[in-house]
Amino acid sequence: RKIGGMVIAVLIVGAIGASSMYAFNWWKFRNESPTFSSIRKGELTGTGKVGSKFIMGDLEITVQNIAEGSYRPLELDAQGNRITKNYLSAEIMIFNTGYNHKDFLLFGLEDGKGGQYERDTEVEFYMKELKDFGPAREIYPQTIREGHLNFQAPDADIKNLQLIILDETTNKKVIFDIER
Repeated sequence: RKIGGMVIAVLIVGAIGASSMYAFNWWKFRNESPTFSSIRKGELTGTGKVGSKFIMGDLEITVQNIAEGSYRPLELDAQGNRITKNYLSAEIMIFNTGYNHKDFLLFGLEDGKGGQYERDTEVEFYMKELKDFGPAREIYPQTIREGHLNFQAPDADIKNLQLIILDETTNKKVIFDIER
């Protein structure tokens, strides 16, 4: 009888622990966008730095440069003055060396304080010299795509950032460390 009671107690404690972990994860990621939810679940294949090339399956991914700056959109503040927005731009090149399938990519930027940033397509409208990577997520076989991934700039006091590229086709991701 004692063994049966202990088994039940262990099962109850295990169930409470598992449900607590589920609730904690739900609370932690409750406001997470679908993009970052997918990125978080991807399998990390490695990390790189700005200027390095990383090979992930059939993809050769190079983060060539990082640029930061500001632009003045047509938005106004409460006093009727034009506002200034800051951006961070990662110039990348991706070559799909494969012959058979296209890859679908997701891009995200995370800061060291848990902030998550999705691409900001408004930047290219105001900054024509930053040729955007384009809205299409697919990389076709035997093609090279180049351009800028533009993001709203994190606060200037945040020095460590991570550019994350997820291949949804393989559910693998690579992280490029960015130091400001």
